[in-house]
Amino acid sequence: MPVVTVEIADECNRSVMFHPLQQKLRGRWDSQNVSYKRAHQALARLPNVIPGIQIIVDTNRKTRGYFDPLSKPEHAGTIDLLKQAKEEISGITPGCNPWPAVKFDNSSDSDIKTWLYWMRRLVDNGQAILIGDPASLPSMEEIESLKGDVFVGQFNTLATRRFKKDEGKEEPAKTSSKAGA
Repeated sequence: MPVVTVEIADECNRSVMFHPLQQKLRGRWDSQNVSYKRAHQALARLPNVIPGIQIIVDTNRKTRGYFDPLSKPEHAGTIDLLKQAKEEISGITPGCNPWPAVKFDNSSDSDIKTWLYWMRRLVDNGQAILIGDPASLPSMEEIESLKGDVFVGQFNTLATRRFKKDEGKEEPAKTSSKAGA
């Protein structure tokens, strides 16, 4: 499982909170998910799909981060079209410039495990799609068996416990509010 990449994408073109960063990441835009006529007409010039932020973990190199596919040269025209559409319809896109890439080198086992855990949750909840090999993203059971701990946000009510395998009982999960944890 050397490299795992997921793209933020759901059926409503929403951005998603990525808990390890305590930051909302822009999701994929898909014109098929637009239901109101005025917006559909104004945005008809846009490509059918605009890629969302991609979250990447490389377990071999112990790196993690994210990047915006809109920063690639082939999407320069898409940025211009987004700016035009934003003028016509306010609030459709949170910004019209690509997000800067973020990379964390020398990540700890807990950092890698935490990011894989949250990536798995996003995919399982339909908030992200897996890019590349479907086997690259481990199951929750496989993630649980990795070294380190999963850190959950202090306001996350869904992931409040972690299973402690060696004792066969549950204990409260560790929390961390630092970005990138």
